[in-house]
Amino acid sequence: MRRYHLLPLLFVCIASLAGDNVLPYWAIGGFVRPEGKNPMVEPIANNLFYCPMKKAQVKWECADTFNPAAVVKDGKVCVLYRAEDDPNAGIGKRTSRIGLVESADGLSVDYRSPSPVMYPDQSAISQEYEWPGGVEDPRVVEAEVDGKPLFVMIHTSWNRKTARLSVATSRDLKTWTHHGPCFRTAHDGKFANLACKSGSIVTEIKDGRLQAAKIMVDGESKYFMYWGESWVCGATSDDLITWTPIVDANKELLYLARTRKGYFDSTFAECGPPAVITKDGIVLIYNGKNASGSSGDPCYASGTYAAGQMLFSQDNPLQLLDRLDKPFFRPIADFEKSGQYAAGTVFTQGLVWHQGKWFLYYGCADSFVGVAVCDPTTSSHEGDPIISAQVPPGVINQQTTLGTGKMACFVNSSSGYVSESEKPQHMNTSYIYPGRKWCDSSTEQPWLILEFTAIYEVNRLVFRDVEGHETNCGNVPKYWVYGRTKTSEDWTLLAHEDGVGNQATKDISFPPAEVRYLKLVFSRGIRPSGEPDNAIRLYGCDVYGSFVSEIPRSDSNISIGKTILAAHNTPNATHSALNLLTGTPAAERPWKPTTPVQGTDPYRYVIVDLEQTYDIKRLLLWDAKSIDAAATNMNAYQIYISEETPNLSLITKSGDTNTCWTQVADKKNTGSINKKTVSLATPIRGRYVKLLFPRTSSGMNNAESPTLYAFHIYGTLAEDDDAIGQIPSANPSDKDDETIYTLSGIKVEKGKQKPGLYIKSGQKVLLR
Repeated sequence: MRRYHLLPLLFVCIASLAGDNVLPYWAIGGFVRPEGKNPMVEPIANNLFYCPMKKAQVKWECADTFNPAAVVKDGKVCVLYRAEDDPNAGIGKRTSRIGLVESADGLSVDYRSPSPVMYPDQSAISQEYEWPGGVEDPRVVEAEVDGKPLFVMIHTSWNRKTARLSVATSRDLKTWTHHGPCFRTAHDGKFANLACKSGSIVTEIKDGRLQAAKIMVDGESKYFMYWGESWVCGATSDDLITWTPIVDANKELLYLARTRKGYFDSTFAECGPPAVITKDGIVLIYNGKNASGSSGDPCYASGTYAAGQMLFSQDNPLQLLDRLDKPFFRPIADFEKSGQYAAGTVFTQGLVWHQGKWFLYYGCADSFVGVAVCDPTTSSHEGDPIISAQVPPGVINQQTTLGTGKMACFVNSSSGYVSESEKPQHMNTSYIYPGRKWCDSSTEQPWLILEFTAIYEVNRLVFRDVEGHETNCGNVPKYWVYGRTKTSEDWTLLAHEDGVGNQATKDISFPPAEVRYLKLVFSRGIRPSGEPDNAIRLYGCDVYGSFVSEIPRSDSNISIGKTILAAHNTPNATHSALNLLTGTPAAERPWKPTTPVQGTDPYRYVIVDLEQTYDIKRLLLWDAKSIDAAATNMNAYQIYISEETPNLSLITKSGDTNTCWTQVADKKNTGSINKKTVSLATPIRGRYVKLLFPRTSSGMNNAESPTLYAFHIYGTLAEDDDAIGQIPSANPSDKDDETIYTLSGIKVEKGKQKPGLYIKSGQKVLLR
């Protein structure tokens, strides 16, 4: 083996980076886990109960206690939780019963019933639908019936053949009447044997607590329930016991929301606690389950349960207005990531309004009961931090979030790739998509060029080869690393290794070199069978280095290498909005937001953070036909500029209610223009620039998705703003105990700094 420029390697800790999760104005949150209070309910090994079904004493809650309902009664929070009896039986093979605890403060258990309050009994209803699996996953609401409180439990009855959504009622929460499946008689019994779960009855705050509320549905006042596991449907009732599913013109179930490929709710979108009427509509908290591979959200493990929220119209409860793209509540604590679902589970089922606060009760990995609290008067209105990636400190090329963040590095060009799912762009996204690769069979020595948007000093590279990912494939046996700062310069060899086909991870250090471009050249390996491999397959590359200087630009393009603050979601990393800020448009680097479902009306936009204040003079869009003559251009667009930071919680799929924006362009009938220029007669001062695709009608957007290749912004640094050269530069990973603040004086927690200007030690610093 020949090795050049090898330096001793330093141990580098992996840093877990997470981003702010600003919730839209309509969402409930953010919820905080109270210190020292969780788990709130845990199994008890020796609590005995005489089971009328088994006709024997059973340890009814010795295995797991989880998935709680909650309701306020007599000034106390009553939590009704699912308990399982046999730790040696597999999932679905145990008997479930419902236990009860009471809490004056909503956090500490003041009373715990020694016996279950709801369980499979000797009634005919119970024997048919609840034997032997029991009663599972309750949701409970209070309603006023005949002038007195009635408690209604929507639960799953499990006879180990078909899971059915069922109902029970009680006046005191301790003695329950079993009524059987909710849909047993509806539509002439069509849905009597439907496998179904998870019902969320619509409630409102009344007399200081949540109570079931009637709403108008097709001109009639009805109780309404959202329900479903793999999707969200609706049902109505006059008495909260007999329910009628909403159907379409063909008498089939009408689906109000479904799972989404590539999101945290890609496997299940399961209704959670009772829905709540707010001033903005009806908020439904639901539980998403993540799928595996490319079907799920790569930031979460396959099988992870996390909670989202949907907003429905109060005027038309069948109309979905908005939906969170990231969970507001996800497994974080150890007790949420161990147990029956070790992938991580927070399963929300109980929600109460108590003493002016929201209390959210949830199952933890199908093993415990947890609680989280939101005080609207002090809440940051942020959900659990968004997982961006786990990237080693010092790595300068890897993206940490999908579609937002700093545009620091991109793939300028390459020798090729085998398929759309195996593009070289995955070399820079391996922490977002750890299972994706660059595969090229077009040449015996595949190559790619990485381009940085500034000058960096690099000194180390790490490559992840095919070993451990695929069988009967050969690792790269040798490779070369070249660098240069200008295209007019010759390539300089920085490092080379030979005879490393036995290494699954290539890790090489070399003397520091300033670069803007890195060229990586590889040779094909030998398969374990002894045959030459026909391709290389690499699962990511880490470039270690530090910022040196900006690149002078004679054209005053101030958007290159800047930050995408927010954008309409994209289906994958290769179509990211970051592609708009490379400065070199190319067919392999489009921004192509997700195609909307026909009949929906998404708010499709991108917001660029220029990181400093500029006097903006001109803007240029490279539309689809500027690269692809067969494509379709945008026919309308709008551009807005702001000096103030927009409140991201005011931006939803239905619009942007921020008042900070100044509109500088409202263009229509532009489909024939490939490169769209907006020249401003008077420069507009701003730091944030928003590009918006306007709606085509009040209720529907085009089914086609726009494609853009560049969004160039031209201007000069505002005269009263600090010049770039006068601002000390710092990296977010610097080990510095000094507190950092935003320019508006808000303290920034460690690990949450984004590229841009901050105040540190009383001075303005530029974090990159």
